[in-house]
Amino acid sequence: MELEAHGQIAPTVGKTRRKPSKRPQSRELTVLLTHLLKWQFQPSRQGASWTLTIRVQRMDIADLLNDEPGLIPEIPQAFEKAYRKARLLAANETGMDEATFPKQSPYTIEQTMADDYLPEGN
Repeated sequence: MELEAHGQIAPTVGKTRRKPSKRPQSRELTVLLTHLLKWQFQPSRQGASWTLTIRVQRMDIADLLNDEPGLIPEIPQAFEKAYRKARLLAANETGMDEATFPKQSPYTIEQTMADDYLPEGN
């Protein structure tokens, strides 16, 4: 099968299934981290929309990891990559200088995924 040669699907006994995709996890992590940064560095703009985005991204990531547990070992690397992008996006979306945001994530993976965690404003 042509798709198999491109790594899009992986054969299994008696059926074909899609290989897990790391892209959605990275995209959702980037959106989540961007909103956590905006929450922390623009406390005057905090609102229901940001809270909803944070909650939905956490749910989407949890759903993806429940559906594809093989992605769990990839989280630390995906987290680092997503944070680098989130830092740039947060700077762009807030109009703040990129140097305003820490080069390394100020949040642990556990904090990022915790339902009840929101960073304190600066």
